[in-house]
Amino acid sequence: MRRIQFISAMAIIGPLCGVAGAEGIWFPAHAFCGSATANVFDGGPPLHSEGCITDPSEPFIALGPSDFTQPGSMGASASASTESSVFAFVDHLSVAVRLRAAYSPSLFPGGDNPGGEAEADLFSVIEFIMPVDELAWDYSLLIDEDVPFFEGSTLVTVENVTQSQTLLTLTENTNIVHTTLQGSAGDLIRITSDMSGAGSMGPGSGKEYVSWLTMVFLPEPHTWVLLAIAILAVPRRTRNA
Repeated sequence: MRRIQFISAMAIIGPLCGVAGAEGIWFPAHAFCGSATANVFDGGPPLHSEGCITDPSEPFIALGPSDFTQPGSMGASASASTESSVFAFVDHLSVAVRLRAAYSPSLFPGGDNPGGEAEADLFSVIEFIMPVDELAWDYSLLIDEDVPFFEGSTLVTVENVTQSQTLLTLTENTNIVHTTLQGSAGDLIRITSDMSGAGSMGPGSGKEYVSWLTMVFLPEPHTWVLLAIAILAVPRRTRNA
């Protein structure tokens, strides 16, 4: 999965070397490797994309195909997607890493529903420098899976590299947590995400595996509303009967 190949990336707000609060937050690294395959069972070949990129000037990196029974219409689809993002705003740092593998029948009554399969793998590393000794830290890991049709695994690790400490390990669904990140100004913090999901579904209802990591860091621990807004912005699926 981690073959070296340049992939397209979208620079949403320019260079990552932005600031958060008066102290500023610096990002020395944003690395990503992804692989994704999708195939709707209509006789066509599976669609595949993969690649790696290491570029701290890219705040948003994503890849993943969607295969439709009827391109341009609301036919049945199989999709696989991977993405990693880190943004510096005026008063906080926002991190999000997401993987999805899914099959969805047509939304129209009596529409296409041949079944399909999807597989996705993602490896992301995001690093930043602590501007102060303590940051407000909100995080959540939302995992949605339809066992045994679509399932996967997720491992998220947060480390203080400077002090050789593992600060957090996440492997299961975790609702929003409000806490603090303690260290020393100048410490290097590394967030590593390793996600994979896959599944196959015959004619029937929509199925998926989704893993969505969200983190927000604030130099001034004055609000937890930012992450709540981010979580509410996550698209929710509608199960098909």
